[in-house]
Amino acid sequence: MIDRISPAPHDHVLFLGIDVPLVHSIAARLTAGSIVGLGDPDAVAEARRATRELDNVLFHHASPEEIPFRDGYFHKVIALGGTWPRSDRTAREIARVLAPGGRLYLSTGDSIASALAARGLVLEAESDDAAVWSR
Repeated sequence: MIDRISPAPHDHVLFLGIDVPLVHSIAARLTAGSIVGLGDPDAVAEARRATRELDNVLFHHASPEEIPFRDGYFHKVIALGGTWPRSDRTAREIARVLAPGGRLYLSTGDSIASALAARGLVLEAESDDAAVWSR
């Protein structure tokens, strides 16, 4: 998955759901960028412990339906294995925080796909485990 994501050194990357090994891999490639992970309190606490040596990583207890960052802030959004009970609200927030030209990496077959398309995101590629969307 990391090769498909290909972060640039300055990218701001958002994780909706936290994958600690992938966070470590991406953080190693960011020299001027940052990673933000959103999750439930237990996942956030565990991720903070597992990544405490990383300077460019932050974790917040927050919902993907109300992402607490400004419009267009993130170059990459990674949403793998999540469930989105309110897919339209989550799609709206992803589209809002994703920078023009940014990419969304989403689990293949995720139920949010039609809501993303309705928000103007475009499906670029799809494999067995993930789909890449762009803004």
